[in-house]
Amino acid sequence: MMPPELRELRRILRYRNPVVRSATKMKNKISGLLMEVGAQYDKRRLHGRRYFNELLERVEDVPDSVKELLSLSRGSLELFNAAQKKLIRCLREQPLIGERVHRNHDSSICFIPPMSIGATRFFTHTEC
Repeated sequence: MMPPELRELRRILRYRNPVVRSATKMKNKISGLLMEVGAQYDKRRLHGRRYFNELLERVEDVPDSVKELLSLSRGSLELFNAAQKKLIRCLREQPLIGERVHRNHDSSICFIPPMSIGATRFFTHTEC
């Protein structure tokens, strides 16, 4: 049987995977709603809080129901992002893996080298 410390790390990583998938679904849902109503937006900035709020204020000919759905989706996305940050913080605090998680400033990617907890994982800079 695996040591309790490694089981804990695997549990955190397993929990994080569906959170990341849900956040991605919300981002795609937001983009899809905007495309559906023909709204113009900058896809690189869309998921930033300030840009998103400005976008909601300036879009025209978008039904109020779509604006409400966009706001609801944005709220869910923020919830998932907060959960991801807490999970990453938990991973960094784990003595077995904390020193292995580092920020690669050249490519803005966090890297967790493989060890006995599973496969190599790459995270974007916003997740770190």
